[in-house]
Amino acid sequence: MIKQYFLKNWVRKLIFVSLLLSAYPIVNFILGSENLTDLGFWGTMFVPEFFVVMAYLIISFLFWVFLRKKLKTYLILDVSIFFISFITLFSPVPNLHSELSRHNDEIDAGIRNDMHTLSEKIIESIKNDDPTIMYNLFVEELKEEGIDNVKNLYSQLAPAIKGKTFELYNEYYVISQNWRAVQFSISSETDANNKFYMFLNTASNNAYISLLSTEGEFKDLIFCFVYVKVKGQWRLHIAHLGVLRMGGKTVPVWLQEAGELSAKRYDIPALFKLNIANQFLRPAQFIQYAKEKEVIDLSKEIQARINSKYKFPIRLSSLPNTPEIYHIGPQFLQMNLLPTITYVTKIPLDNASELQKEVDAMTPELKSIFPGITKNVSHITYKAFSQPPTDPQKTYDYYGLTAEIN
Repeated sequence: MIKQYFLKNWVRKLIFVSLLLSAYPIVNFILGSENLTDLGFWGTMFVPEFFVVMAYLIISFLFWVFLRKKLKTYLILDVSIFFISFITLFSPVPNLHSELSRHNDEIDAGIRNDMHTLSEKIIESIKNDDPTIMYNLFVEELKEEGIDNVKNLYSQLAPAIKGKTFELYNEYYVISQNWRAVQFSISSETDANNKFYMFLNTASNNAYISLLSTEGEFKDLIFCFVYVKVKGQWRLHIAHLGVLRMGGKTVPVWLQEAGELSAKRYDIPALFKLNIANQFLRPAQFIQYAKEKEVIDLSKEIQARINSKYKFPIRLSSLPNTPEIYHIGPQFLQMNLLPTITYVTKIPLDNASELQKEVDAMTPELKSIFPGITKNVSHITYKAFSQPPTDPQKTYDYYGLTAEIN
């Protein structure tokens, strides 16, 4: 009697509770806030997790019927159902907490138009110095910080975007199957070389990322807007202005060129390119290139080789007046990345003709000292100092020159 009571009461109650727990991911999927509204009923039918849920229900039902017919004791049946429930609850296979991400033309045209309008409205408000536009679009947490923060932000952004035109770069509409606070992890749909990831923490399971950029400038900017849906309305969660390209190239392109030079042991020009890439390694705080670690690791590797090979200052004893090189670095001349040599000369800085002769004579020497330094460049720029520019707190006079590569 005790054994039968135990089985009929405690075990069956445990089974009942485990079945309820196993239904959690199903309920979580169905009650996914505004997911069903945004996707539409038929859109939901094509979400992969929908088929997982239906398969689970059908298989569980058929298994239950099979056991009912074949087994004479309910103990085995109860234990079997318990393990099915347990595995369903903790198994990572039916991943109902993933994201459904739609990119550019995959997004509903009506939603895209609405988000374009919002982003353009914000950009125009920055140019027109009207911070109330952005403030009114903020989520409540950002509004609590006050409109003065928005005014300060506008004062910083307005000069940077003055006279610039922003076009769509990429946009993503992401819906999480989790109705609680959400961590989004999104992979870009761009070409493999420029692939990046976006990591976001929001209090909404609907997020829209709108990326707009300039094009054809020395420094192409990218505006990153992240909107979240709150009570049926889109609210601004993040607004960030970053750098997408320098000299017409993205970070992965600079990395690729540096890698090719490094393979030939052209370490100095390779490091130049990596120094540029490191200046805008992340277009926004939540955007990370897939090759970010490659940039960092290769930079450290090349810098270590350079430190072991070169000791500054470097004296050019074969030349008259023995000029001394104190630093070598990159400098842009329009869209072209050129090496810049900082050196100390014994020639007076007001004697331009003699200084020009000196740097013309230095250029062939540099080719042997720094392999590859003239690779794909037309000129080398020089800064001639009369004394070593070693004190960062002090301002030194210098004379700038350019030597053509023959």
